[in-house]
Amino acid sequence: LGKHNLSILSVIQKEARTSGSVPLVMMTDLTEETGMAQVIAEIDDMPFVTAPSIWLRVQRPSDAAGGDTPGTVGV
Repeated sequence: LGKHNLSILSVIQKEARTSGSVPLVMMTDLTEETGMAQVIAEIDDMPFVTAPSIWLRVQRPSDAAGGDTPGTVGV
């Protein structure tokens, strides 16, 4: 993550599934979408990742009102 200038705000580890995989929810600091896409591609290529990542953009209230540039928040 660091080589793409991504900073983690929080990580939540969900309960293990019956398949043995463990879902993670990761929130990142404000970042460029290009860097986030590169990080997601690298994560998905890791041999222990069992399913493709899902990522959603989260906007702060000031973003929706025309404030700062919206950030992308990670998987």
